[in-house]
Order: sequence, then C-alpha cells, then structure tokens
Amino acid sequence: MSALLEVAELSVTYRAEGGDVNALRGVSLMAEAGEVIGIVGESGCGKSTLAAALIALLETNATVGTGEVRLNGRDILSLPEAERRKLRGHDIAMISQDPMTAFSPVLTMGDQIVDFQQHSGLSRAARRARAADMLRKVGIADAEIVEGVEGVGAELDASADLAEPGGLFKNDRAKSLPGKPDGRGQPADAAAGDDN
Repeated sequence: MSALLEVAELSVTYRAEGGDVNALRGVSLMAEAGEVIGIVGESGCGKSTLAAALIALLETNATVGTGEVRLNGRDILSLPEAERRKLRGHDIAMISQDPMTAFSPVLTMGDQIVDFQQHSGLSRAARRARAADMLRKVGIADAEIVEGVEGVGAELDASADLAEPGGLFKNDRAKSLPGKPDGRGQPADAAAGDDN
C-alpha cells in the first residue's frame, strides 16, 4: 500500500523579470494517513511553494521542472485541472497562512464556508447548518451575517474541517506557533531566560 502523500524530487521554478527563480530543488517527502510533518525554514525558502504544489495550486508563473506529487498513488500535477478541482476539498485541503487573502471580502463567511463543502454531497441547507455549527464552535455565533476578513484564522480551520479531506496542509507562519525553535529544540522565549 502506498503512502497518503508522496513527493518525489519536486523542482519548481518561477519566471520573473530578472530571470528564473528556483523555488524548490529536488524536494522529497512521504506522509502516511494521520501523520503530521512540519516544514520549517526561513522566509522565501519555498515552504509556501511546496504547500501550493501539494494541492496543485501553483501560481501561473510557476513551472514544475521535475518530480511528482502523488496523493493516494495518483500524480496530481499530471491531472487535468477539472480532476484536480474534484480532489480539492474532498481528498486534500490547505489552510492558508494569510487569512486576509483566503476569503472574499464581499461575500459572507457563512456562504463561503458553505461553498467549501461542495464535494460533501449534502444539500445546501445541510451544508449551511454544518457551517453555522462549526463557526459557533470557534466562537462565531452569527455565521450567516459574518462579513469581511478580519480575524478569520479560526474560520479557515473550521472550513477545512468541514471539507473533511484525506490530507490537510496548514501553511502557517512560525510567529503564530507557541514558540520558535532556537536551534536547540526549545522555544526561543524559553531558552532566552529573563532577558526579555
């Protein structure tokens, strides 16, 4: 049996005015169902590019040079876009690191989370009820009227949970984690002592 997710020798390049930028070079990893893997690195090292490649949502100026991303044994990068769309939300999902760009500011949060469940097979009314219930669980009582994108981190987590994908990727900034590694395996604030 193959792993839930396998990335093999993935290389991604961005076309830019000053020349091509190699964002990923020969990245490989494997994740079994239920396994948690952390990708850590400096700003600009390719973490977000890897996350986008995992759900086949690379920018239009990105080119996959080599490698593959296999989800349940299928190379999703070689699938037609219509097939990829069917996988997103149902088999695989991502929580964006920037909630300000993840939701539309002109639609209610409730409507957007209802739409995220399009692959569930539920009626729109049932999806709306699930969305409202999930938003209440994260402290938002009026899901039908919540608009804008202020403070939507919890809503992103809720919408990904509602989609119930087989694989979920959270592309998150390190500053939102409890502590940042200092190279000794401890949070930086714990290792710094009383000098803060």
